[in-house]
Order: sequence, then C-alpha cells, then structure tokens
Amino acid sequence: MSRGEIRVEAPDDWLGIPERFPVDRWTDVGDWARDAIEEYVEDLGAPDDEQREAALTMIASLAEYAARVGSRAYVLLESWTGPHASALLRLFPGSDLEGRSLDEVAHERAEAVEAPIVEEFVTRGGFRGWNTTRYFQMPESGAVVVRLDILVAIPGGFAGLTSSTGDLVSMQRARPALEALAASILPG
Repeated sequence: MSRGEIRVEAPDDWLGIPERFPVDRWTDVGDWARDAIEEYVEDLGAPDDEQREAALTMIASLAEYAARVGSRAYVLLESWTGPHASALLRLFPGSDLEGRSLDEVAHERAEAVEAPIVEEFVTRGGFRGWNTTRYFQMPESGAVVVRLDILVAIPGGFAGLTSSTGDLVSMQRARPALEALAASILPG
C-alpha cells in the first residue's frame, strides 16, 4: 500500500503540511509555517505578535508530531483566536488490524468513558468506512477529551483521519470541516 493508491484533495480552507523538509524553497517547518501564516492574512487580517507566535508554534508542533508518527497533518484556522482544528491522516496496511474487521476497530471502546458513537461514512471517491466519536477522561486532570476517527477501507488497508481536542464545542463546530476533509480521500 502506498500514498500513490490514494490522494487527498483537501477543501480550500484546510492547509496540508508537507510531510518532510526541506521541500521546494523551505528548509524547515518554521520557514514553511511563516509563509503559510501570510496566506491566512489575506482571509483573517494581520495577527498580532502573540497570535502569530501561537499559530507558528501550533503548526510546527503538529508537523513535528506528524513526522514522528508517520502521518500527514492538516490544519484549519477560522480566526487568529480560534477555533482551530487539526487532523492527522495515517495509512495502515490491512495487517495492522490484527485480524479484526474495520467494523470491529471502529466500534472498539478502548479507554473511552462510554461506547463510541459510530456512523457509516463514504468518501467522494467511494471508499467506505466509519465515522467514530469517542470521549476520554484524562486520569491526571479529569478533563474530558473528544476524539473523532474516520476510518475508511482503501486498497491494501485503511486510511485513518484523527482529530482530538479538550474543547467539546470546538469539535462540534469543526466536525463538518473534518468530515469534508475525510471525504476528500480519493483513489490515486
């Protein structure tokens, strides 16, 4: 299974972070993020210094985490003060399911505080799967975190788009945009 078997035509409001650096004219994620922030200025106006730094830090840390776990990262900024959404897209060979079906994986409770909310999902490219919402309680703080996983079967395995946040309202607001991003997974 390779990235060539699928492609993502992300909606215009999503910003796909390159998977590796250097790329094109950017030597590292910081260079790239500074240019990306300038693109947002056209739609959101100029950020103040604190907002600019917060956006740069968020994008850089997301890109670094995505590189560590082998995924593609996407970010959506609605304003300089929030809400912000981010998502990771990972490809898994079928063997990563450990003999379970995609349906079983989607319905798995794991460490969630209650059974997941699971709905069927189909991408614009016809890939079928599940849209799963799980709520977790953090043991240290007691805070509740919501995680959205959209898992779709692709040739040779599955693709998983994941987003999580401690801001439950923000997740509900971002859900349509996250679903539109997942729907943009198409055959390569």
